[in-house]
Amino acid sequence: MVEPVGMKAPLVLAFAAIATLPVHAAEAPARPEPITVSVDLRALSPQTSERIDALTLESRVVLRLIEEGFAVAASWSEPDVRVRLEEADGAVTLTAVGGGEEERGKVTLGAGTARELQLEIAQKIVDLCRGRVEAVEHARQKARAPGPLRKPPPPPEIEVPAPPPEPLFVDLSVGAGALWRGYGVDPQVSASIALMTRQKAGMALLLAYDRPISPDLDLHEFQIAAGPKVGLLRSKWIDVDVGLAAGVVAHAFEYKRPATGTKSGTVLDFVGLVPMSVRWKLGRWFRIGLDLTPGYGARVIHQLDGQPLFQRGDARLETSLAAAVAF
Repeated sequence: MVEPVGMKAPLVLAFAAIATLPVHAAEAPARPEPITVSVDLRALSPQTSERIDALTLESRVVLRLIEEGFAVAASWSEPDVRVRLEEADGAVTLTAVGGGEEERGKVTLGAGTARELQLEIAQKIVDLCRGRVEAVEHARQKARAPGPLRKPPPPPEIEVPAPPPEPLFVDLSVGAGALWRGYGVDPQVSASIALMTRQKAGMALLLAYDRPISPDLDLHEFQIAAGPKVGLLRSKWIDVDVGLAAGVVAHAFEYKRPATGTKSGTVLDFVGLVPMSVRWKLGRWFRIGLDLTPGYGARVIHQLDGQPLFQRGDARLETSLAAAVAF
């Protein structure tokens, strides 16, 4: 029997179409390998990192690089482009190394907000990486070109400069409160100045003046003490500090109705203190808070006709509301 030609033609076309499918799949162009980028912020000081909010900056930079088609990689994984951030003369210097070449940029810190600086730095990083694309692709083509076997050149060495000395900041505060002396309560004003590091350690100088109230005596007390201070807590909204201090108290007195040979005088006594403070942050510079300072001092007693006119015990407690500025 002879098959009609009209039935054989569709079968031949179907087999031909199936046979060409793998060929078309093999001819599909491969996706280009993305250029990998690493960003190193370790050379920035703690003060500058806080100024530009480095954690938020990292997230913003990663998002921008991905949007531009780059792949973000760790510095130890030998990325195609290495971007390093440093600071000098009130600006952040950016260095991009890739394809055997180097390119630099700079962003001035100025008075811009952290978000404005983040946007500018992220855009500058993207621009530097775009400038390295051609050099990186040329290096890849050269590496893939046939030739004698040779050891690939080592990646360029990037020197990470030593971190700058830890910055110091000054904390100035004034307060008003009371001195609890065991036998009474006296109004008191105080002031302090502290020189601290970002690692929560420093020295503090404490000044205080209180005016004991007595109907028979005119009394004034001046206090000065100094000692180490440590930050127990540093957060976005609150600081908690504690310290140890030693100094002297000048106790000046004058009898309003003298009945003895001693009408007036000044007594110097030792005082030991444990100053503690809680500060709530109001913006970048200003603070308000509570100071609580227990301590120990010499006992003082004034008598007239065998009757005590004024007494100060060994234990003491200073409490005050304070306003401070840190810079």
